[in-house]
Amino acid sequence: MCGFTAVFSRNRNFLSQINLTKISDLQHHRGPDSKGYISEQNGFMFHNRLKIIDISNKSNQPFVSKSSGNVIIFNGEIYNYKELRKILKNRKFYTNSDTETILYLYEKYGDKFINKLNGIFSLVIFDKKRNLLFSARDRFGVKPLYYFIDKEKIIYSTEIKSILAINKYYSLNFNEIKNYIS
Repeated sequence: MCGFTAVFSRNRNFLSQINLTKISDLQHHRGPDSKGYISEQNGFMFHNRLKIIDISNKSNQPFVSKSSGNVIIFNGEIYNYKELRKILKNRKFYTNSDTETILYLYEKYGDKFINKLNGIFSLVIFDKKRNLLFSARDRFGVKPLYYFIDKEKIIYSTEIKSILAINKYYSLNFNEIKNYIS
């Protein structure tokens, strides 16, 4: 069970006010083996890792593609990642992780790669070349992926408390609460 948070905004002042240590510490219980952070053009990506599949530090996250510079933060397990590596036979792998496999599948198939995954997951990919965010979770929502979006920013996290710590001003959408409960 890993934890992550991603924050992207056009407002550099908003980004400069984020307490990076606090965000990482809020999710420490989700991944005590490693914590990582990366700053991108308009945002940040944090990750707390619980090492399971590939316990080497080469698989720490945020994970950056050596060929494209794309970045992924991921929580979960892809059960068929070894089989998926076979369809990426021309790709050089630097780890034994399912995380690296996911990122290279995205680079080969775009957002259609998600249909190839068998597992439980939540993820955010920052496509550096296209300046695009891609996010997804498994079909049954086993691994949580919460988000907040407004005109100024988007925040993704595996826990709501990280979103609340970053975005101190919020209101409840009672229609969405009703939909969620029903």
